Amino acid sequence: AQAVAQETVLQRTDRSQQPVGHPRSMPKSVAEILEAGISKAGVSGVVCLDMQGFTLGTVGELLPTQAAHITGLVQKAAKLEGEREAHAPGPVITVETSMRTLSVLARDEIVVAVVRKAN
Repeated sequence: AQAVAQETVLQRTDRSQQPVGHPRSMPKSVAEILEAGISKAGVSGVVCLDMQGFTLGTVGELLPTQAAHITGLVQKAAKLEGEREAHAPGPVITVETSMRTLSVLARDEIVVAVVRKAN
């Protein structure tokens, strides 16, 4: 049981396990967010949106054709989580399809979706 607890602590403190846009590693501009996301191993594409669904920037491939719908998903998931501190990241949402895996995170009014090829 102690080994499992230690492993859990290590996973929580390992920065490589954090999603793009995590508060400790949050870049300042959309260009930096895109660059940080696409540079991760296995990432095919990254899209940044504002909370109204307008695309702020994209890089890569396999991006959703209607990316604005992602913001609705983020807003609904935030309601499930309840209230949180200002500037705290919302829940990470993962959607898997036969074509891609989409991981979505919202923080400071920016929605970041990271696309990976399906396994």
